[in-house]
Amino acid sequence: MGGVKGKAMSMTKTMACCVIICLVPILSCRQGEAAMHYTKAGTAVQITGMLGRPLGEIVTVKGTVIENTIWRAANETEELLLEVDSIDGKPLDDPVRIPFGVFPWCGCGKPAPGNPFNYVGYETGGMTGIPEKAFDYMSRVAAREYGFTVYFQVCGEAR
Repeated sequence: MGGVKGKAMSMTKTMACCVIICLVPILSCRQGEAAMHYTKAGTAVQITGMLGRPLGEIVTVKGTVIENTIWRAANETEELLLEVDSIDGKPLDDPVRIPFGVFPWCGCGKPAPGNPFNYVGYETGGMTGIPEKAFDYMSRVAAREYGFTVYFQVCGEAR
């Protein structure tokens, strides 16, 4: 096969290979999911959190500390939430309620419900909970469904 017809066949085969190489990784994931190696999170892939900012971005958040009546049954360790009403001085249309952690060495102490806060920190997250299939090998316990969760990590009080 020489000439134009041979080149066309060769190009068709090349394009078919490219389509297969590109589509196989996509089609091997469940609908709505994309496969990614964990080393790509935070570098090649930017994850946006509940606050609408990339995880790990240092921001100043203001609002009120509230009791956790939203997710209390799902996770007994989160007694309090931050109800954020502004980020970096910009008011939010709707407050965002987010779990949080405070580094013991940052000098902030544990806030009380109803108290205002003005914190500097970052949103972070990870996989938490127990995969459903794990209960095939152990007794069932009340636990959060396995998935990615986020929280705000307090680094200090804003100056």
